[in-house]
Amino acid sequence: MTKKPATAGDGDFHIYCIPDSSADQGILQENHHYLAVDAVTGFLNESDSWLRSWIASGMIDISVGGERYQAGLGTFELRGDGRTAPIFDRPVLPDRNYCGGTLTLNVSLFAIKHDTAIATMLKGASRASLGIAAGMVQTATPTGPQRVLGAAAGDLVASLSELTQSSAKTKNLFSLDGLELNLRPDQLRADSTHVLFHRGSSLDEGKLKIAAKGGFTLPLFDGEVLEDGVWVLLRIRRQTFYPGRRPWFGLERGLEADIDNLIADVQHQQKTRAQALDSLRAGSGNTLFDRFRALRLVIQQDGCFTKKEARARVGRLGNKLADARASVHVPSGVRGVTGPPGDGGPPSDDADLRAEVEAIDNRTSDRAGRNHVLLIGVDAYATRPLRGCVNDTLEVAEVLRKHYAVDEEEITLLASAHPGHHDLPDATPATARNIRDALAHLASASVTSEDRVVIHFSGHGGMQVVEGERNRYAKEYILPVDYRERDGQIYDVELNRRLAAIARRTRNLTIILDCCHSGGAARGATVRSCPLPPITAKDLPEHVRHPQRGIGLDVGSAPLIVAACRADQEAEETRLSDGRSMGKLTRALTNALRKLAPEDHRECSWRELWPEIDGNLEGKQQPWLIGDSERRIFGLGLAREPGGLRVQPQAGRYEVFAGTLLNITRGTQIGVYGSEPHSLPRVDSRADDAARVGTLCVEEANPTQAIATAVADFSWPQRPRCRVVRYGEPVLRLSLHGSPERVAELRSELAKHLTDMVSEDVNAPVRVVEDAETGQWVLCDELFGLASDGDYELSRFETDVAVHVLAHYQRYRAPLQLADGVASLPNSISEGLELQLLRAEIQVDDVQDPDLPQIDIDGEGRYRTDMGTHFCVKVFNRSCYPLHVSVLNVARDGQVEWLGSEAVPRFGTHVFWHPDELGRPFVLNGTPGFDRFVAVGATRMELTVVEQLELRQGFADMIERARAGELAKNVYSGGGGRQPTRWASAKVVLQGG
Repeated sequence: MTKKPATAGDGDFHIYCIPDSSADQGILQENHHYLAVDAVTGFLNESDSWLRSWIASGMIDISVGGERYQAGLGTFELRGDGRTAPIFDRPVLPDRNYCGGTLTLNVSLFAIKHDTAIATMLKGASRASLGIAAGMVQTATPTGPQRVLGAAAGDLVASLSELTQSSAKTKNLFSLDGLELNLRPDQLRADSTHVLFHRGSSLDEGKLKIAAKGGFTLPLFDGEVLEDGVWVLLRIRRQTFYPGRRPWFGLERGLEADIDNLIADVQHQQKTRAQALDSLRAGSGNTLFDRFRALRLVIQQDGCFTKKEARARVGRLGNKLADARASVHVPSGVRGVTGPPGDGGPPSDDADLRAEVEAIDNRTSDRAGRNHVLLIGVDAYATRPLRGCVNDTLEVAEVLRKHYAVDEEEITLLASAHPGHHDLPDATPATARNIRDALAHLASASVTSEDRVVIHFSGHGGMQVVEGERNRYAKEYILPVDYRERDGQIYDVELNRRLAAIARRTRNLTIILDCCHSGGAARGATVRSCPLPPITAKDLPEHVRHPQRGIGLDVGSAPLIVAACRADQEAEETRLSDGRSMGKLTRALTNALRKLAPEDHRECSWRELWPEIDGNLEGKQQPWLIGDSERRIFGLGLAREPGGLRVQPQAGRYEVFAGTLLNITRGTQIGVYGSEPHSLPRVDSRADDAARVGTLCVEEANPTQAIATAVADFSWPQRPRCRVVRYGEPVLRLSLHGSPERVAELRSELAKHLTDMVSEDVNAPVRVVEDAETGQWVLCDELFGLASDGDYELSRFETDVAVHVLAHYQRYRAPLQLADGVASLPNSISEGLELQLLRAEIQVDDVQDPDLPQIDIDGEGRYRTDMGTHFCVKVFNRSCYPLHVSVLNVARDGQVEWLGSEAVPRFGTHVFWHPDELGRPFVLNGTPGFDRFVAVGATRMELTVVEQLELRQGFADMIERARAGELAKNVYSGGGGRQPTRWASAKVVLQGG
């Protein structure tokens, strides 16, 4: 480095991903690859620093696939006058089957004063006299934190975490919450990827590489070992075959040897064939077959193994037993129990073997190893009693038992019914303590990553206005039966934190809230609402005012929540024909589930079921689906590729729940498809002609909805999927710049597929520019340009994928167009919303009224900060109307991230934190560039399309899928609702780097 290296504890935060030099191996695949993380080495530049006579330590926190791993980095003494380079070279996350989702890495590093008790413990545990500490990392397990170096007290990790909150005793060498990086599967394409967590001088990433030097793996900068600031180097490994050892490998070898010995004994007449046959059949637990079955169960439950490899191993053992039976003249029709049976199928003698092998197939990515169902119903309130909540829980239990294979013992029922309820003679009451205990149990080791958790609450909920020191905001709550007791209310902050803890145990979490204001708390008709008086922030319980910041989930594994209504609405009960009462949401949900065909209970998605639920809840109560609507009901994984557009037949015509705000104009054509095929084909292809059951044409449209008619008669499918197949007018204006030959080539390609979507306009802000040096096209807009001009680039591509890039960009740009369209509406509230980005590097007392500064704003009015910055998003409702507000991030990599939706009181505020957990900030990760944050609000937020504008693939993902032939031309994603009365919107730009 040409300038003086930074000292440990000084400088900016940086995270660099450095893949190895091997060829691109493709996207990391779920249930196909094994994933491991190693701690490699670290470095601290202590020259002329304050670190003399301090001890350094740290933690690594890893989250992936609903599991969380923690490990300590050990300890090493600091002298303040040299360079300390601890060599770890140990696995943190051992080789494990990758089950999907984002890999989150968080590294914290801190210095501890010698005169503390914890320093004494650490000092005795490990001493590095020369600044070199080998083998210091303790391998983590999914069951929780390990002891640092295995020599300190069992609560050492907790002590370290507590200690870091006190600046008098510790100094954070990284940020307060550590440096955090989220990696998607498409970013882990090499067999080995190194991640450098660094605080110090800004580095040219092109000059960084990983190399072996002096027998160690180290980061080199400009050919020399990096000796700047402080850094920790991790290695991420992926493999297609399990590279390590498992505890049951010895059992496997022993079983194979004993089968061989049995055959030899028969051949040498030391055992009769009858004796051999007894050992090869099921017995009382000691036969070879019994051992095979027990080993199969062990392999099946071993989450480290992919299903493919687990089946291969069990199949090999099954074949060996089948061969042994054949060798002792036991009839066998199985040539290989892992493949097709022989003519006529396997005889009954080997059906048991095949059943054991096929049992492995029951281990799917979304299976529930066990079910955990928590049903909470409260009718017997001392004031404002209800009548249908306990009935709700009984109906849900019946549906789960009958259609989703839930056993009675897997259901926990907390119910406070009125006296004489004949179905609940001995129910456990739904008190605050019992509810908290039940939620804590679900967050414990009793739930594994393979399990399915369903939580249903029916009772009173509410919203309470809080006058904070700085702002006026709303808090939601649910009420146990004893809510008038001390700490009897369960506020949204606590509920969110408890649900996040459960979600860290398993990705398969579904939450149903049939209560008022449930869209925020995470009930004519009898209303399920029990208001509490306005309060000040200091009146809130301590655990509500001071939530602990934690590491939550990646967004892709967040729980799915079905809420009875929006955050400022009331849920209602309805009386049935038999005289019983039920909540309207629960009644609509259970009726919809009962109508499904048997095969659809597994394959139907929430998006497909939602129109049936929503259609049965007319009036002012609007149900809300929060989370991934493409998930299978009470399961995981994409049910089938959605169409993206919600359409409903209406008396010979069709109501489209989107309008001109999302480019649904007169003349737009909408394709209608049934449940097959799983993936929608390219528009206007032969496969599309075969799959499409009908076509609609939009006759009239307003900003939020449209009316269409059928082009030709067709039968409306039972589970329809709809998408735009041709726009009524172009929706993306752009200009083309390059050599005449290349522009003509690109124009010809676009004319084949995108004539209905793209139009050329020399004054358009969107430009497609040829890079003269590489011949590639570069996509430019108001913020992004060409790297050669010193600008940040959005995407570069070849002509053969131009159609897909521009179709993707149209979807990517939709939130910006929506915000601009809202601002131009006649009923728009001028300056009704304001967005601020707050720097969140410290823990706050109140997550909805934080005393946090804004990120710095540059001369062009853009927020500007360094990569690694922690921040939250604050929305001000400057209007005299309560507004439903949704916030989206149009990210620099081509994704659109939905950050949340909330009801914001008039002249009030709401602070958006990470969707996984209130109080957890967002982290600015990835490559430098611009992020555009958009807030859209309405007085009646029936336009659910705002949340559905989320776009989880970036430009790089889309280009790869296009080259693999996986993409259809599908440029619309949305749903919608009825026209709200008043609108507001706001946009801000954040430049990172």
